Amino acid sequence: MSLGRSPGPGSATQRDTSLDLLRVVGILVIFLVHGRPPGWVVQAVGFAVVLLVLASGMSHRLLLERQGLRPTAFLWRRLSRLVLPVWLFLAVYAAGTWLVTLALDRPFPWSREELLETAFLGDGFGYVWIFRIYALLALLTLPLLALARRVASPLRWGALGLGVLVAMEFVSPWALAHDLSESGEEWLRLVVLAAPAYAALFAHGLRLHEWGRRGLLGAALLGLLLFAGFTAWAMARPEGYQPPRAFKYPPRLYYLSWGLVVSHLLVLLRHPLARRVPKAPVVWLSRNSMWVYLWHIPAVHHLQELGELLPLLANHWPLRGLLLLASGLVGVVLQQALVRAAVRMWPSRPALFLADLSGAR
Repeated sequence: MSLGRSPGPGSATQRDTSLDLLRVVGILVIFLVHGRPPGWVVQAVGFAVVLLVLASGMSHRLLLERQGLRPTAFLWRRLSRLVLPVWLFLAVYAAGTWLVTLALDRPFPWSREELLETAFLGDGFGYVWIFRIYALLALLTLPLLALARRVASPLRWGALGLGVLVAMEFVSPWALAHDLSESGEEWLRLVVLAAPAYAALFAHGLRLHEWGRRGLLGAALLGLLLFAGFTAWAMARPEGYQPPRAFKYPPRLYYLSWGLVVSHLLVLLRHPLARRVPKAPVVWLSRNSMWVYLWHIPAVHHLQELGELLPLLANHWPLRGLLLLASGLVGVVLQQALVRAAVRMWPSRPALFLADLSGAR
């Protein structure tokens, strides 16, 4: 199961590898950012989340042509494929960490509350917030599909999405100005205010295949104008300049605008780019992107210790990104080998379900 992969029957008989490529670009950029590059690099590649959400919407476009989707079956399949991998990873990672800390006589790094928060896709020990976005999108997919079928014009549909993002520019500051508890403000930032913004991007992706070259270039230009305008505003603020990533929680147009620029250009170029890259590794990484992402988390947590062991990492941020990618890839390969061995030894329904969940078959 990949990040943003379209679920269930109704998928195309011939796989669209250009969408696989978009997902792979997004996930590789996230590894690069988690490798702690300089701030200018973080800004230049700060399009990954926007690209992944748009690609998720694009991969669900075939559902627009289907009627009578069963909400319960759809939500179970989608949410189980998002939440169960996190729980399985968390159980293995937490147990392994506990055994290592016990053997080394060191304190366990996380409290029970942090582990529970991670299991519920909260902040916890970090890096699982993207699954919360996809869970929110899963809950909103069917209503968005129903609404998309009522709007004939893709341009009007895109304008509705932009209208939501503009409206959130007024709603978010107003909502955050109220005195809230720490947990209440976190819920407001990461769920209540994030949901409309990411839903608007996902909805835009649902109809993005209907946009031609001129439309995609126009959308990229609009994003560039928005980014330039917000940059000028940020530099003129009396309280001092803040970079776009400061407006990531909840996602504001200043943060999203650069992602809209690059993402629309990549969508425009996706087919010629897909013809120039090897298909098999792109498809494999796309299908397993969720697990590759999960298994890179231990390396992120221990990046400083790894840098002390390998001094070359301390001064070369691209190598840190490659190390995180390698960690994720090794984790997935080992996981799938173990699951396949378990299926051969105990060919039961639970084992086969685990094999499907882990991408082992």
